Amino acid sequence: MINHVGKWLFLVTAATVICNFTAARADSLLIAAGNAVEEYTTSGSFAKTFVASGGGGLSSPGNLTFGLDGNLYVTSGGDGTIKEYNGQTGAFLGDFATGLPGAIDIAFDSLGRAYVAQYGTNQVSQLSATGALLQTFTSMLSTPEGLTLTTTASRNSTEPPALS
Repeated sequence: MINHVGKWLFLVTAATVICNFTAARADSLLIAAGNAVEEYTTSGSFAKTFVASGGGGLSSPGNLTFGLDGNLYVTSGGDGTIKEYNGQTGAFLGDFATGLPGAIDIAFDSLGRAYVAQYGTNQVSQLSATGALLQTFTSMLSTPEGLTLTTTASRNSTEPPALS
């Protein structure tokens, strides 16, 4: 069963909530499954394999999200990279970023900067819109696994958003 709450979609199967997915289009979902990304209809039916198992070296995927450019970005914790795929076809475009041990979650701000939670190093890294490391946040983190970016009206848009 798929539940829609605001802009978030949740796939629920027999007491398990699968949360490593993102809406691909208005009528489908992408779900990290094994070392692949699968596409499902909003009614929960399998549509197709969007990224083949191990496509582009995908290993132990965590979260996946679309960037401002419309491409799909997938954390690949097994090799410490962020994989970039064509948002329409699933074709591998390259590694957006490397050297991110245990990358598990990714979020983008309104300027296209990426924030990556890394359970392998207990930190969050900020990357430029081209994938270059800008800074690392570490503050008593213990296996960070989820990111939410928030903004406030008083925050200058050139400053990083608050992490929560």
